[in-house]
Amino acid sequence: MLDFARCRVGGIDTLLQFLKLLDWSDIKPSQFAEWFRFQERLRDGGMGPEMVVIPAGEFLMGSPEDESERQASEGPQHLVTFSQPFAMGRYSFPFLFRYV
Repeated sequence: MLDFARCRVGGIDTLLQFLKLLDWSDIKPSQFAEWFRFQERLRDGGMGPEMVVIPAGEFLMGSPEDESERQASEGPQHLVTFSQPFAMGRYSFPFLFRYV
């Protein structure tokens, strides 16, 4: 299914629309690394940052209260839910970095 999608989608908007239609229970986490990365060409002809798709789902954020060396800013633990997939930069860097 993912190979078919890779050949058929064009651009981030189309990709995100397609991802909403997937049955995420059939996709193994190991498949994300090989397929859910992309780059788009910028208007000036350069390449944009490498992006990764974060699938819809949920995870527990924060550290448990009984964890050793826990910082106050790491709690309280709470469930975070993404109702739809989204894309974000794979690497963190300042936007002006490309102009240096």
